[in-house]
Amino acid sequence: MESVEYIGFIATAFILLSFVLDGNKLRIVNSIGAGIWFIYALITNSYSIMFLNICVILIHLFKLWKSLKISTTNQSVEIENN
Repeated sequence: MESVEYIGFIATAFILLSFVLDGNKLRIVNSIGAGIWFIYALITNSYSIMFLNICVILIHLFKLWKSLKISTTNQSVEIENN
């Protein structure tokens, strides 16, 4: 097995691990896996894998940003109500 395949297995491990998590933890771990898959795709010149994983990372970043924004807004409302 080529050493580049180990990168693919590490990425796969992160993706699989993310499926047993919930919420933002899932998004963070899955994003790490997608980032590693992107590196694998760069090494192997797999443009479709690059495209997919960039999309996955951007979706997770948007959802994390949205979640943080909602969380911050809820905390502000709690402080004002106290």
